[in-house]
Amino acid sequence: MVPFTILAVDPGSVSGFSVFDMSGRVDNGVLKFPKVPSWTEKGEVWYEVTEAARDLIDKYDPTHIAIEKVAFHGKGVWASQWYGGYVSQWTRLAYQEELTVIGISVGTIKKHATGNGKADKSEMVASACVEFGIEISDHNEADALWLGDLARKIVLGEFTQ
Repeated sequence: MVPFTILAVDPGSVSGFSVFDMSGRVDNGVLKFPKVPSWTEKGEVWYEVTEAARDLIDKYDPTHIAIEKVAFHGKGVWASQWYGGYVSQWTRLAYQEELTVIGISVGTIKKHATGNGKADKSEMVASACVEFGIEISDHNEADALWLGDLARKIVLGEFTQ
C-alpha cells in the first residue's frame, strides 16, 4: 500500500481538524475564524480560512483531505451559506494541491463513532476521548477525529457500508 496522510476537517467558524496516517492519529486541534456581521466582510474570513488550510497542508503534506458533508443545515439560509463558503475554500485548495477529497456524511461519521447515526455532540466528544485517549473539549475536534479515523479506514479498505 502506498503511504498516505489524511487531513480531516469539520468546516465552520470553529473548524475541528485531525491528521491521520497509515498507522493512526498524528495530530488534532481546532481553528477559530472570526464571525463577521456583513456580507462584504466575508472575503477576510475566506482569506484566513485559505491561509490556515495552506499552513496545515504545508505542515502535514497530506495526500487526502476528508471533509464532513452536511446534507441539510437546519440553522437557516445564512448558516448554510457560511457552511458552503468554508467547504468551498477547503475543496478549492485540495484540488489546487491535487489532493484526493473524501466527503463523508454526518450520519455516517456519527454511526462510526457511536453506533448511532443521530448521536449528539456530547456523545461524540465522550466517545472520542475514550477511543483516542485524549481530552477533547470541543465537539468540532471530536467530529474531525472521527472523520479522520473513518477516512483512514476507507483508504485502507477496512470500511464498507
